[in-house]
Amino acid sequence: MDYGQKIGKTIIFAYNHKHAKLIVDVFKKTYPKYGEDYCQLIDNQVKGANSLIEKFENDDNFRIAVSVDMLDTGVDVPSVLNLVFFKTVKSKIKFVQMIGRGTRLC
Repeated sequence: MDYGQKIGKTIIFAYNHKHAKLIVDVFKKTYPKYGEDYCQLIDNQVKGANSLIEKFENDDNFRIAVSVDMLDTGVDVPSVLNLVFFKTVKSKIKFVQMIGRGTRLC
């Protein structure tokens, strides 16, 4: 048991691919001890993005997913604890759906 020492599953909603890549790169540079799987980019420019979504759902070492429009709606990862909005969301419906990513009970 980690007794609160491990960050909860987190989705970071990024503005675009370049922004998401910057977030991941800064995290990996700042926290190299966590390894390559801890924080990963998921968007339509990443090869095997759907497999990464499944990995995020099931892999306890994959804690932070930085997403560009792929985890905003239609994905259910009940273990998500944190949502980080690094982009403006103008649609109320989309915003409510995005909030739903972190309000399902595990």
